[in-house]
Parts: sequence; structure tokens; C-alpha cells
Amino acid sequence: MTSLAATLRPTLNLHQSLKAIFRSVAEDWTRHRIYAQTKRELEALSERELEDIGLARWNIEDLAHETAYGSKK
Repeated sequence: MTSLAATLRPTLNLHQSLKAIFRSVAEDWTRHRIYAQTKRELEALSERELEDIGLARWNIEDLAHETAYGSKK
């Protein structure tokens, strides 16, 4: 029984490691999609619409990044 447990342990660690890697990639992909969608939607607005919501075209990238990834440090 001890040898079986010792044999399974590396497999579980590998499984957990792969799961963590895939979860991280999925989270990164989701954040990137949020960034891209936010940027695309804001860039589609006219200067007047941006002004109405208190934004300037030059800070669209910063706002999209903050929306997807959180505030800049």
C-alpha cells in the first residue's frame, strides 16, 4: 500500500500543476478578451460621446487595461 501511495503522489502533483497552469492561461485569456472588448467599444465612440462620459481618446488604453487587469501599480 505504501508503494502505491508513493507512486500516486507525483501524478497528483503533476495533475495539480497542469490544472493550475491551464486555469492561469484561461484567466489570462479572459482578461485579455475583456481588455480588447472594452478598448474596441470605447474606440467606437465619437469624441462627443467620450466627452459626455468624461473620457478622452488618449486614455482609452489605460481605462481598458484597468478594467481588465485592475488598477495600475
